[in-house]
Amino acid sequence: MVFEIIVPILVLIGGLVLLVFSSDTAVEHSVSIASALGASPLIIGIVLVSIGTDLPEVANSIIASAAGHGDINVGDSLGSVLAQVTLVLGLLPFLVGTFKVNRKEVLVMGACQVLAIIIAVSMAEKGYITRLNAFLLVASWVIFMVILKRYRKKGYGRDACSTRYRSEVLLSL
Repeated sequence: MVFEIIVPILVLIGGLVLLVFSSDTAVEHSVSIASALGASPLIIGIVLVSIGTDLPEVANSIIASAAGHGDINVGDSLGSVLAQVTLVLGLLPFLVGTFKVNRKEVLVMGACQVLAIIIAVSMAEKGYITRLNAFLLVASWVIFMVILKRYRKKGYGRDACSTRYRSEVLLSL
């Protein structure tokens, strides 16, 4: 009985320790990829880092659904979004102090996230999610990524602001 409790707790602690040590490397490599591709760190974070950090969650959700526990899958997905928006963004200023964000980028991403939550909850509200619903959810992710990429290309993001600022500084000299 005690063995059945201790082993999972030790594995959980070991996984958390590994996660802490590997996250620094993941951030460094993500920034390297962003600069090598000429992409903004925001886009790399939205696409590469978010998928990389969500893969274990996806695996848990697949196993839970295959075992007949779709409710765990939905709870995991929606709970993750809730924890990331509230806890991660809420705890960050306590740990690292004030940090700057691009207001327009956050508004666009936030609108996409709110729409995604509305879509997911309205589909799950009926008590089941079909393959068509799943296709629509995956398609909405692709659409949101296109919206964010076009938003960045039009120059509304941080890179355009800093370029415009640099131009104004050079003109004032």
